[in-house]
Amino acid sequence: KLVNLRHVCSDSFSMGIPVGLGMLTSLRTLPTIDASEQWGGKLSELQTLSKLQGLRIEGLQHVEVQEAKEVKLGMKNNINELLLSWAGLDPTGDDLLENEKMVLEALQPHANLSSLEILCYPAKEFPPWVREMTGYGGSPFSNLVRLIINRCNGLEHLPTS
Repeated sequence: KLVNLRHVCSDSFSMGIPVGLGMLTSLRTLPTIDASEQWGGKLSELQTLSKLQGLRIEGLQHVEVQEAKEVKLGMKNNINELLLSWAGLDPTGDDLLENEKMVLEALQPHANLSSLEILCYPAKEFPPWVREMTGYGGSPFSNLVRLIINRCNGLEHLPTS
């Protein structure tokens, strides 16, 4: 009955992903999504939400690569602000670090993005789409005006222009 719902707003809490969220295809605004919360749904519920104008996802350390691919962020051309956050993990093992890099690779947004914030990303390097986004003339992210990289202590290199 809420299929035409456009805005679910809250500055004071994050929410897990409820089963059926993907049926609310008119949504433009969501509170912060916490992928570590067990509300029954998976991150892939976001796949059909093509009208979202901004997206904040926390708890990405709980997301599998395939699930991240199913979100299809690259197809969501209305998203102009994106926050991607891992918990402050201190992972050990190259396999875990590679998984987190592949999750971020799978979450590549549409080039219309104007603001990107990456928090607590644990891997040593960014996937190519992040490394290339600051290049002059060659970056598909020509609308990007704000890039915040915070508490990514394992990074060996930052994106450069």
